Amino acid sequence: AIEGNGAVIDGGGGNLRIFTLNGGIEVAMDRLAITNTNSGSDGGAIYAANGVTLTLNDCTLSAHHGSRYGGAIYVVENGNTLVMTNCTISGNSAENLGGGFFYQYNNYPGTLTNCTITGNSCATGSGIYNRSHLTLVNCTVADNTLGHGIHQHGGLVTVSHTIVANHDA
Repeated sequence: AIEGNGAVIDGGGGNLRIFTLNGGIEVAMDRLAITNTNSGSDGGAIYAANGVTLTLNDCTLSAHHGSRYGGAIYVVENGNTLVMTNCTISGNSAENLGGGFFYQYNNYPGTLTNCTITGNSCATGSGIYNRSHLTLVNCTVADNTLGHGIHQHGGLVTVSHTIVANHDA
């Protein structure tokens, strides 16, 4: 587990990704802010693939750019799980899909609780691009630009007590 205690990791706008997670691991991040990266690929701040369980609690991911998919977070391939609680994903962008984050091809559902996804931009799925099973509870997905706040392509998105508003598309 990574206990941030309110720490900020600032990528300085450089061509880098802070975390690359791959292959059957469990990672929990608590009370951490990650900001200002440009991965030059998928997942501006976090890339997770092939059996990763990623849990984020009280985290903020802002000002990231993924040159293809997932401005802040990119989670892809079977066996991944994404759980976010009390998190903010804001001011991120991606060229193709998932300005805030990209969640695809996962056997396990992702869950967001009390999260805010706002101010992100991307042509398709400006807030969230989902191609899996994703549940949002008590979340706000608002004010994302260029595309839909949530773009669903296969799979299922379930929302409960969640606000989805003010998107360009």
